[in-house]
Amino acid sequence: MFIWGGTRIGVRKLGPATGKCHACGSEGRLVNMQVVSQPTLYSFAIGYGTPLEEFLACEACGVKFRSHPLAGHQIGDVAIGSENWACPKCSASNSGAVYRCGACGYSLV
Repeated sequence: MFIWGGTRIGVRKLGPATGKCHACGSEGRLVNMQVVSQPTLYSFAIGYGTPLEEFLACEACGVKFRSHPLAGHQIGDVAIGSENWACPKCSASNSGAVYRCGACGYSLV
């Protein structure tokens, strides 16, 4: 009997993300995505797979970009991630996925 196995690279949709697309400016259309290496048996996927990388994708324009490297970290009083933050300099509201204020350019790092 011949058993044919291998792996394939796939993309899995993890769920919605908050924030604004840096390419087209649409708000609320970002999706968390994950690249996985998935074992196969006779070209059918078996198991959950091994995560290789996560990224964000905009459903409006299709642009893909990496998640913010500081996501989940605290910088001063501001948590970088999914929550919006108010700029300490001009009080403008900014997406949790960015660390630089879009209105005045103030940087948290």
